[in-house]
Amino acid sequence: MNRTDKFLGLAAEEAQRSDMYHKHGAVLVKGGHVVAKGHNSRRTRLHGANHCSTHAEMNALRKRIKGCDLYVVQLAVGDGEGLSDSRPCHLCLGWLRTCGVKRVFFSVKTARHGAAVQLPPSIAALGPTRWMKQGHQQLPQP
Repeated sequence: MNRTDKFLGLAAEEAQRSDMYHKHGAVLVKGGHVVAKGHNSRRTRLHGANHCSTHAEMNALRKRIKGCDLYVVQLAVGDGEGLSDSRPCHLCLGWLRTCGVKRVFFSVKTARHGAAVQLPPSIAALGPTRWMKQGHQQLPQP
C-alpha cells in the first residue's frame, strides 16, 4: 500500500466517526506523520461564528500547520459502501491556502469507474474505490 492510500484510509476511518448524513473525514500530514484528524459534525460554534456543521477540513486545520498535506474522504450515502466525491468546498480551500497546506488529496465517486485499490483492513468492506493520482490539488501559496 502506498502513502496516499494509507492516509486516505485513515481519513475514511475518521469519517466513520461523523454524526452527519454525509460523512467526511480528514487527516493532516506533515513529514509522513499524522498531525491532526477531523470529521464533519453538528457542532454549532467555530471561531465565534454559528455554523450548522463543522467541515472535516476545518476541524483538522485548527492547528494551522504550514507545509502539510491534507487527505479528505467522503463515505458513500445509501448502502454505505464505497466512497463519494470529497473535493473541499471553496470556503475550506480558502482556509487551506491561508493555513499553508501544500497539497489536498480527496476521494472520488467510484461507481462510474469500477477501479479498485487495496485498502486498510478496517475499511476493506467499503467496496471498490479509486484514488485518483490527478485527484489532488497543488495549492498556490498566498
